[in-house]
Amino acid sequence: MAKSPFLGDFDGQIVRFWVLTIPLFILYLWFLYLAWKRPEKEIFNINGVDDDETIKAAYRQSGERWIPLLRMIQAFVITEGIWLTLLSYFWIFFPRRRNLMKSYLTDGEQIEGGYIAYEPNTCGNFADNCGIGEMVTGKAYAELEYTLPNDPSWMVKKGIRVQKEGTRTDATLLMLPHKPLSAQPMDDVELDVSRSDKRAPSTKWFALFSLLWALFCFGSAWYVYRQMKYIDENIVEDFENMNHAWKWILWGACVGAPLAAFASIILRWGFFRNWILNRGKVLQRDGDSYRKSSKKNYRNQQSAVGSDYEMM
Repeated sequence: MAKSPFLGDFDGQIVRFWVLTIPLFILYLWFLYLAWKRPEKEIFNINGVDDDETIKAAYRQSGERWIPLLRMIQAFVITEGIWLTLLSYFWIFFPRRRNLMKSYLTDGEQIEGGYIAYEPNTCGNFADNCGIGEMVTGKAYAELEYTLPNDPSWMVKKGIRVQKEGTRTDATLLMLPHKPLSAQPMDDVELDVSRSDKRAPSTKWFALFSLLWALFCFGSAWYVYRQMKYIDENIVEDFENMNHAWKWILWGACVGAPLAAFASIILRWGFFRNWILNRGKVLQRDGDSYRKSSKKNYRNQQSAVGSDYEMM
């Protein structure tokens, strides 16, 4: 059986996932405690002293070392970006992938005679047909071969991810309209949709959990930034630099992290969709065998005869 998808089979994974984040949550609570106590340190409360150089000299003489508040802010912002990426995955990628596979059942045309060469846990010799991220997830893959029903002189070979093990012959496939490279085994599509439907409620909880974590990280970064003003906003990098911290809040937490998370998942979805619908090798019959041709040749030939199988 193919290995479990991202985060397992989702059954009972919410609690497990929450438990795994407890150590990080405790660490960040400790950061907040340190930020809360930082203005109370004696070095920032020397009577009558408000000179940066004097404070820095006293700091060096004391031998005391602590985690700079700026480093805490950077940690919070980076972690926020990670959780926003997970949030984007559950809110953008997963529903779109689920709807794409469902479209095979509602709009797909059945074709017979597919040959599926099973190759577990790798993209094998057809790695060029695997989408980014698909090659390293440890899933079961296969090479699919089928001839187009309107013109058996053309054959398609493509890499697919399968839900069922074993090499299969005469498999029933589903192909979307105007997408001759989009064929997928019907049994695998049905199983994929069934599993996705079962996971759908759990993904909403994962998304909510990711959102709460992202909000916690943003709020924590803002709180630590506010603590800096109780020290001295003019103290330079040796201590706490509010100018640098503000850039991390504005361009990191408010702009960079959300944009990077959203863009990475949209890009991931684009690669995945293209891999499912448009990737593959086109071969043309040459006597008793098939030779590799080009998609352009196929498109021109189908366009000339007005075929419904012309690539869109």
